[in-house]
Amino acid sequence: MAEQGRRPLLKAIGGTAALGISTLAGCIGDGTSGDNFKIAATFGQDHSQVQLLERWGENLSNETDGSLSIEYVSLGGEEDHISATSSGSIAGHGVAMTALTQSYGTEYGFLEAPFVAEDWEHFQALMDEYVYGDGGFNDQLIEDANQRILGSAFRGLRGTTANKEVSEPSDIEGVKMRLPEFETWVNSWEEIGAEATPVPYDELYQALQTGVVSSSEGPIAQFVDSSLYEVQTHFSQTDHLLQTQNWVINEDRWQGLDESEQEAMQTALDEAIEWGNEETRSQADELLQMVQDEHDVTVVSSDDVNQDAFRSAAEPQLEEFFSDRWKPSLEDVQSLA
Repeated sequence: MAEQGRRPLLKAIGGTAALGISTLAGCIGDGTSGDNFKIAATFGQDHSQVQLLERWGENLSNETDGSLSIEYVSLGGEEDHISATSSGSIAGHGVAMTALTQSYGTEYGFLEAPFVAEDWEHFQALMDEYVYGDGGFNDQLIEDANQRILGSAFRGLRGTTANKEVSEPSDIEGVKMRLPEFETWVNSWEEIGAEATPVPYDELYQALQTGVVSSSEGPIAQFVDSSLYEVQTHFSQTDHLLQTQNWVINEDRWQGLDESEQEAMQTALDEAIEWGNEETRSQADELLQMVQDEHDVTVVSSDDVNQDAFRSAAEPQLEEFFSDRWKPSLEDVQSLA
């Protein structure tokens, strides 16, 4: 059997769905014979994450003349996928980094926390150092969960919605802001000065409409999908959280491939991830332009947001998190930017 194989390139986009096992797409590529890999994703078949998975399968079939194929399956949620991949019920899945770290490495929670990764290149450097490096999170996943990350995908940046421009920390001071109930998110924004207010996601539109909250945060796709442009006049690209999706494979299946097959699997994914990243960026740009043209929303570009000031304002809380629960120091993480 081949050894661990080369460290995956960090370019990506991912998905997560499930295996009950209901197969939604069948084999991707021409390989109905040979070794088939059932990969789960939580998204529907039209989602860009699943399109990436399909491209991965097509690439793999071409690389191996159909001897290896990928099958998109539908199962449940991310926890189901992690468990099913660990047991070998499925060959792999796409998953948010937070789901992995909460299950198998809370000390790596900084990888998907607000105001930590400054941009995609910084995130890649963090992955190289703390996931793929010796004794990193990937080694922990292999040991404890019988699975490894092959590649991490860019899923976009989260911005801030309000009825005014949010370009400086003072703009959000004292503002009632809807936040998901993650401690790192709530505490970081409260450190900056926002008044964090818990609101279920399905009540967000009404809460903004009635003034229960005056602001929210999320990606531009959420802003559009929830029609928040009807109740918020501004979308500010604070880019405070870089979202990723991580493609993970069962370790036994990985070690069952010879070196050339591992290389084919990795190369096929790397290209799909690169393609998917460009698709994600393009779709976000289109949505940002659409809300301006069709809904008269003011988009405050990342160039006009003082992102350094937001990170500095959140730093006392981040220092506490790094000191109490996360593996490196904040200084070590910032040095990789």
